[in-house]
Amino acid sequence: MSSEIHTHGLFGLREKLSLALASLLILVLLLGFHQWRTLNALEVEVQQILDEDIQMLGAIDRMQDGIERIDNGISFLLLDESALAEEQIEVGQLRYLDARERAAEIGRGPEIENRLNELDKRYEAFLNLLDALAEHETNVHEDERRYIEQMDSEFSRTQQLVEGLEDLIRVRYLGHQADAHRIIDSSKQQTIVVAVIALLFAGASIYLTSRWVLFPILRLTEAANRVRSGDYSVQVEQVSQDEIGELTGTFNAMTEEISTYQNTQKANLLKLHSATQTIFTNIDAAIALIAPDGQVERSTSIAKDVFGLVPDGNIADCGQSWLIQLFSDVLESGEPTTLSASDDVLQIFVDGEERFYYASGIPVQVLNDQKVISNVLIVVYDVTQMRLHEELKHDAISTVSHQLKTPLTSIRMALHLLADGKLGELNDQQADLAGSAKDESDRLFRMVEGLLDMSRIKSGQVMLECGPTNIVTTVEDAIHANRYLAEEKEIGITLDADENLPAAWADESRLQHVFLNLVNNAVKYTPNGGTVRVDVRGQSDFICIAIDDSGPGVAKPDRERIFDQFYRGSEGERSSGAGLGLAIVYQLVSAHGGSVIVEDSELGGAQFIVHIPTIEKAIELGYAPAEAAC
Repeated sequence: MSSEIHTHGLFGLREKLSLALASLLILVLLLGFHQWRTLNALEVEVQQILDEDIQMLGAIDRMQDGIERIDNGISFLLLDESALAEEQIEVGQLRYLDARERAAEIGRGPEIENRLNELDKRYEAFLNLLDALAEHETNVHEDERRYIEQMDSEFSRTQQLVEGLEDLIRVRYLGHQADAHRIIDSSKQQTIVVAVIALLFAGASIYLTSRWVLFPILRLTEAANRVRSGDYSVQVEQVSQDEIGELTGTFNAMTEEISTYQNTQKANLLKLHSATQTIFTNIDAAIALIAPDGQVERSTSIAKDVFGLVPDGNIADCGQSWLIQLFSDVLESGEPTTLSASDDVLQIFVDGEERFYYASGIPVQVLNDQKVISNVLIVVYDVTQMRLHEELKHDAISTVSHQLKTPLTSIRMALHLLADGKLGELNDQQADLAGSAKDESDRLFRMVEGLLDMSRIKSGQVMLECGPTNIVTTVEDAIHANRYLAEEKEIGITLDADENLPAAWADESRLQHVFLNLVNNAVKYTPNGGTVRVDVRGQSDFICIAIDDSGPGVAKPDRERIFDQFYRGSEGERSSGAGLGLAIVYQLVSAHGGSVIVEDSELGGAQFIVHIPTIEKAIELGYAPAEAAC
């Protein structure tokens, strides 16, 4: 499954976002710079207008003050105060001329220049009249009156010109003010235009960002949610070749692979389901798959008919207490579990026929969490035929052993008498031959005795006479019994035991047989001058007896079967013998609720480790009565 790829540009996602943000930043900077320039120009222009108007008004005030001083000088002149008149007139002229010069510098524009020129003419006329008045005698009243009237008239005209000029400046100020408002209004309009343009660019940037970034991400999010809900066939259109486009392509490839894997898994599951269904339908064994809540999910016909494990039923309703206990043990331990040693083979009557079964439970754990059990597989094996074969073999061995024991006893007695010279002197060749025959008859007799012991143990004819037993004393007796053989081979035997070890509940004679056999094997298979070491330690609720030797050891392939009946090792001297001694050791130790294993020894040979439960542990395991603790 593939998607069509459309190329919408050569820019990457980072470039697209940078371009959108940079355009907004540039617009903001341009708007700010434009506003700064506009306001700065407005400030300069307004300040210039204010400065010119203020200076012009000040100049007009000084011009008016100069004319008024001249008028005061005329008044003093009429009062015959010549000194004061000259002072006032001189000061007035200076102030007028200085102000006039400043007004000429400030007052730009033809109208103001015309007004100033006209004012200059009136001022000159006024001064001419003043000079004429100063040249007349004071007693010429008629001429004086005429000049005064003319001067008043000129003074009034001059005042009117000054006031007109002042009004013109005010009008000019208002015009400048209007210009300032116009500039401000223009700036506002430009600001609005720039703001609108910025908004348009911002909208375009947002649209492009949404188109380039947000919308593809939303499509990917929606597709991811569909994948989470189980739709692995979803594909997202790849509309660009930027980072999001690459992510989209990767997402599509991922969903395609998941979909292919899912289809493959579905096909495999269907095959597995079909195979499982076929197995459960046709297999001649009792198998049931049970959920942790006890519901029987699947079972074979034998499991359903014989043991009551009906599909969709519950194991609690099967009526088999041992099956319910086995199921509970598996759930509790999380490990494969079989029935306990005393119940390892079940005797059940099916349609009036005696059958024997062996049951085990296997936890089915979740793959991604080995601590979670999803199901328990119960398997019940029909071992009836195997049991019958074992019984036939046991009966045959027991019969043969009993039949052989009586004639073998007679043969041994005759050979012993012959070898000892009781029946007459023998030559060397006859003595060697008689000695070899005696040794072989003794070995054969021990083999028969071993077979009889094994037969009695398995048939339950051997009754253990158990009581509180000191393990250290029992081990010491076994070592003492083998001292002659050890001395003959120059083998050192050491015993290291913990103090104050608890007592064991055991049949002392049977347990002594165990240690006699193990110590004898250690001495027998250790080469001359070697070492045998026996350690007795307390370990939790058990007493541990470890017997080490420096002999050839036991090969690892032989260790799993070394305690089987008639099995002999494949290497070295361990392969000699009938293969019954260790089998009897195993049976006797197991009958006491203990265990025996073989490992490599630090001395280079074999290490046989025996665990015997203490009295308290034996009571807990059911191998000792409760009153044994008293």
